[in-house]
Amino acid sequence: MLFTRKNPPRGYYVYLYLRLDGTPYYVGKGKGKRAWVNHRVFNKKTKMWTGIHTPSDPNKIIIFMDDLTELWSLGWERKLISWFGRKDIETGILRNKTGGGDGSGEDSHETRKKKARPGKLNGMFGKTHSDKTKIKLATSCIDRFKGKSYEELYGKEKSDELKQIRSKNAKNKDNSGSKNPRFDNNIYIFYNVETQEIFKSTRYKFYSTFGINKGGVCHMISRGIAYNKWMVIQ
Repeated sequence: MLFTRKNPPRGYYVYLYLRLDGTPYYVGKGKGKRAWVNHRVFNKKTKMWTGIHTPSDPNKIIIFMDDLTELWSLGWERKLISWFGRKDIETGILRNKTGGGDGSGEDSHETRKKKARPGKLNGMFGKTHSDKTKIKLATSCIDRFKGKSYEELYGKEKSDELKQIRSKNAKNKDNSGSKNPRFDNNIYIFYNVETQEIFKSTRYKFYSTFGINKGGVCHMISRGIAYNKWMVIQ
């Protein structure tokens, strides 16, 4: 069946835009008339054109697969982008800027620079969160995960994969010289989110006093997350 703007596919679908030589330069997913809408738009704020040109020749718009659920369309979009590769990261011929799947994927160096908000462009430039906000941000992970294991959150297969990645990263980690956490003699403020107790000390005095796992304390400091109902607020 020949699909057109007036006769679009049913449900979600995956489409390709072709060059004159028949090779694809863009892969997308959509619903309704999405494949025939002009993707090239002018941003009034940046005064720049963004997006991909939609082929003027309808024969260069190919519906790869239709009558899909949104999840399946995202999956096929990501699969095709991976198959043909992207020009911005020098893996192939497509002009897509992400790996597909609802905008996910590895951004190119150029794209990351455009998305970055350094210095005064950053909304937090010259500012700092209050202690109350720090506590709220740190405890949000407790509310989200509520002590659940990896298997409860992600299932056994994904859980095993994450554990292998953590194990590999731990083995490859260099803790020699100044990279060893024992060189850290800074004073931190530890806060118990349950009892509201505050304990000011070095990391070593803290875990020796409360019997907290050393790795857990490292994560509290380096990642700003809560561990065993404790967190670092400064």
